[in-house]
Amino acid sequence: MKINYLRNFVEDGRLSMNEYANDLAEYQKKNFKEAEVSEYTPRINILLNFLPNNWKLRLARYINYPLLIKKLSDYDITHVLDHSYAHLVKNIKSKVKILTVHDLIPLLYENKEIRDIYNLDGKK
Repeated sequence: MKINYLRNFVEDGRLSMNEYANDLAEYQKKNFKEAEVSEYTPRINILLNFLPNNWKLRLARYINYPLLIKKLSDYDITHVLDHSYAHLVKNIKSKVKILTVHDLIPLLYENKEIRDIYNLDGKK
């Protein structure tokens, strides 16, 4: 079985996501010897260096990364480790695609009924 983990850009600076990816990949490699575990960490293309950092990362994330993963080998399982990269799922060539979502509170909180759970006395 071939498993691939799609990581964040190093330049994204999301240390907690990198730690999560390290722990998960290490666990898989240690405990599932029959699995071929690989990881893909993209790098920002040097052609984008003329842009300010925030634009450089946005272009790399939403344009370059989807193009890069289309060129990857086929895997049995591909796991997108950060929900900030959920847009990649449609470009993945895998039998199984996994997306880890780390935080649902913003989605839940925009619904009025869910807000009432946190505000039980009804005061604003």
